[in-house]
Amino acid sequence: MTNTLIHTLLNADDATILSTLDQLDDLRIKEAKDALILLWQIHPDEEIKDKALAHLSTSLEEVEKHQVEKTFSVFKSILEFLPWMGEYTSLQSDNFAQFIKGKTHYEPIIVESTILVESYLDLGRKLYMMFDLVEEAQICFEGIVQYAPNNEEALYALGRLAERDHEMETALKYYESCIENNPNHIYGLLQLGILKATIFEDYQGAIACYDKVVELEPFMAEIHVRIAEAHYALKDIKRARQFIDIALDINEYQEEALNLLGQIQWHYQKDIDAAMETFEKGLDHQIHGDSSLLLASLGDLHNIHLGEYDKAKVYYEKSLKADPRQGQTLRKLIVILENIYQDYGAISMCYETYFLTEQTNYGLYIDYAKFLIKYMHDYAFAKVQLEQALLIDDENETGLKLLRQISEYLSDDPDSLDDEEEDYYDLDDQDDFVDGGAAGDT
Repeated sequence: MTNTLIHTLLNADDATILSTLDQLDDLRIKEAKDALILLWQIHPDEEIKDKALAHLSTSLEEVEKHQVEKTFSVFKSILEFLPWMGEYTSLQSDNFAQFIKGKTHYEPIIVESTILVESYLDLGRKLYMMFDLVEEAQICFEGIVQYAPNNEEALYALGRLAERDHEMETALKYYESCIENNPNHIYGLLQLGILKATIFEDYQGAIACYDKVVELEPFMAEIHVRIAEAHYALKDIKRARQFIDIALDINEYQEEALNLLGQIQWHYQKDIDAAMETFEKGLDHQIHGDSSLLLASLGDLHNIHLGEYDKAKVYYEKSLKADPRQGQTLRKLIVILENIYQDYGAISMCYETYFLTEQTNYGLYIDYAKFLIKYMHDYAFAKVQLEQALLIDDENETGLKLLRQISEYLSDDPDSLDDEEEDYYDLDDQDDFVDGGAAGDT
């Protein structure tokens, strides 16, 4: 009877749960205590919450009631204390730490419930998307998969987290598991296709995923762009152009479709004026604003094809202003600033601005360290950049070598070296030390 009762309380519709709660006697209240606690703390319906609490009031001491509220406080605070209302990241983290203390007991019951597991999924998503609490979110999703290995939403979320950590093989497996459990999971199919195309260069496999998405969501402009990109990679330009046209029929300002169209006009049709006109559709749009992608392509066109470095510099700068997290665009701008303008102060500012918003690109930290050595002679600050790079990739050979050499150099105190020693440690002239030197060499 207890199992049937608990299953009803955790999985039935709201009306059935309310009816069951109305019929509970004292003996059954005791047997269903854990389920009642979860209904009170996690269920989204306020009437169900209140009725569950009313039943528990006879069996919960005040101290135990307070402890339960503390354990599940994160489920309440995640809804009440939102990031645009103030700085609540620490509050959410602290509250989640309280949940971890009781998680082992309650988690299997939560995951068993078709209703409550949705709240648990929502908690994980909000911790990640709203507060950037990645580890906490991962604990939620892994906890769900532990007890419900076929939960496609948790598998999909773990795939996204693995992608974030650049663990692409792991992400691929999560997406494949997601699709195995729900062949119609649109975003699982989409991400699996993107991963196959961009990381594993399996363009035919990607197209197979995308085709399934088109069957499910034919008016999603993005999916037609992805198919076009895969055909473009396979050098089937005619087919790529067909899907670009479909995407632009759905949304005439879809920036990725416009960008791919401009690339085809530039590189295959050799129509520079048409390409420029296409790229310029991403500028100063009254609804969409500037497109960092199309601005970067305009910069490339003026930089690579026309050799107009002044204009290229302006477009790259505007692109980075629209989206500072563009490592490749930053590198292209730095090459111009270094080779054409010799503006080292501007280069340093470019790196610093980039790292305010993006701290996962170890290669750019290494580039910055090389720049600091070659032009600014600031070995101590270069050491800081290398240490940051190695926090991201602790086995990077270039970073390890540079850090070791800088550490040896700094430990010898250059001010106290005689001329012969100083020549030996003249790191600015050692090509091996800076691995080619200029930031633009990467």
